[in-house]
Formats: sequence, structure tokens, C-alpha cells
Amino acid sequence: MIAIVHKSAYDTDFLILTLEAAGFRVLTGRVFAEIMQNDLSTEIIAGFAIIGDEDESGINFLRSLMEYNIICQRVALSQTQNVSIIRNAINRAHVNYMLDYPAEKNELERNLKKVIRRYNLLNTPFKKFDLLSEVTEDLLDQNEKYRIEATIDPLTKLLNRRSFNKMIQRFWERWHSKQVLFCLAFLDLDFFKKVNDSYGHDAGDHVLRTVAAILLSNQRDGLDFAFRYGGEEFTILSLTANQQEMELFINRISDLIRKTIIKINENDQINITISAGICSSNLVQQVDELIKNADLALYEAKNNGRDQVVVYNS
Repeated sequence: MIAIVHKSAYDTDFLILTLEAAGFRVLTGRVFAEIMQNDLSTEIIAGFAIIGDEDESGINFLRSLMEYNIICQRVALSQTQNVSIIRNAINRAHVNYMLDYPAEKNELERNLKKVIRRYNLLNTPFKKFDLLSEVTEDLLDQNEKYRIEATIDPLTKLLNRRSFNKMIQRFWERWHSKQVLFCLAFLDLDFFKKVNDSYGHDAGDHVLRTVAAILLSNQRDGLDFAFRYGGEEFTILSLTANQQEMELFINRISDLIRKTIIKINENDQINITISAGICSSNLVQQVDELIKNADLALYEAKNNGRDQVVVYNS
């Protein structure tokens, strides 16, 4: 197993020695791209970076690790009391553990055990998924079959509601037979009627196509499936994702949509936002209940002021 350490002006010798004593192969680099030049045939379990008032480059290092693999554990050793720097580390790199620097040996060793345990816990669905490789192959085959059968929404090029109904049943069957967890998200465009009323239905269609393109370009092949559910409502099914991971994913989608400037004509351009609701397969007894709860979470997001993501809580 591999641990990576950000190489900075801070002394990391004690950290590296402790990691090696715990059985890690340790790689160091000033930027994450240097790490990628190594043989990574074994798993990267965690990354470590020291963050201080004078050097925040470790935040970018951990952020790159998160983008490489979301379940890799990110540990920040903080030498600062600056709340804005700590908040930046949490918001940008989504650090899993924040320790004081320099760390005491016992505390570091105790947290290393937690890091390994948490990584293995998060990685279990993926290991199951590897052992059941036919799951992915079957879903991909079905996805292609649906395309051939013209079950694509002609406007957005997303899978349509008929595809959604079939796909969620297959996901549900896999959940019961193989315990392959999945999450459902409902997404609805905020104040979409105003777009049609103000600029016409052609402009509304352009907005729908723009949002659909964002969904398509951000889904993982074989794991995420985006659908046009009807009107201005979309759904996403994500295989092996828990609610926390799904919330991060949908918030990132929401942020991308919010920041996208949509040109309506030569004189007008608009921004659009979404409201979203999420529910996980392990919180319900029936597939209809999953759909109902995700929809309830969506309406809670709208009732709370829109432009937000609500996770269903049983």
C-alpha cells in the first residue's frame, strides 16, 4: 500500500519514518503530477500535507489526490490557527483528518489505523464490484441496447424516462442480490417557466441541452447514468455511491450549472440554478419508496429557497 507526502519547506522526516514503520511505501512530490510518474500498481491509501500560514500548496496537493481517487484518505497536518486557511483546506480538499503539526507519535500511529480502516471500508463496494465485473458489463450492455432501441431523449440526448424505469429496476435487483449500493438524485431547474415565458421555448430548449451536456460530461462511465425524467426535471443514478459521496457529486454538478453563462441571443444571457434531492438504496424497502423519498427531498430543497441539495434522512 502507498502513502504520498507533500514535499514542502516543512520537515516531513518523522512523518515518513512513521508511515514506513506502519508498512506504507512512501512517495513524495512537490505537486501531485510528480507522484503520477511512479509505479502506482498498488493502491494509494492516503495523502499527507503540512499546511501553514506561509505555505498552502499542500491544499492543492490533497485536492489533486481527491480528484485522482475520491476514496483516498486526505490528512492535513496543520501548523496554523488561521480559520480561513483551515476552511480552505476543508472546502477545497475535503480533508478526512486534521492533525496538529508536529504530531505526537502515538496520535499519528492511532490515526494511521483509522485511515487504513476507513479506506478499506469505503473500498469494500469497489472490491465487490471488481469481483462482480459482470455487473458493469451487463449495465453497459443494457445502456447501449437502450440507445439502439431509441430510448434516448431527442432534445437532450440523455436517456429518457423509459430507460430510467428499466435501469432503476436493474439497480434495485443488483442491490438485493449482490448488495451493490446505489443512490438516486432528482434535479429540477429553478424558475424554468420564467425562461420560456421571457425568451420563448427555443431558449428553454437551449437551456435544457446545456444542462444535459454538463450532466453527460461529468458522469463516470458505467457508474453514473443521467436521465431526462420529464420537462425540466432530470435524474441521476450512481452505482456504489453512498449518500455523502452523492451529495458531493451533485453539489459539484450544481456549482458547474450555476457558473455556466447561457447565451440566449445576441443581447441576452442568463444563469440557471438547480434544486436537488438525494436518497440511497439502503434506506428503503421498495424501489418506489426510493423514488418517493428522493422526490420529497427535492421538494424540500425547493421549499427551502431553491438552489440547494437536500439529502433524504430517514
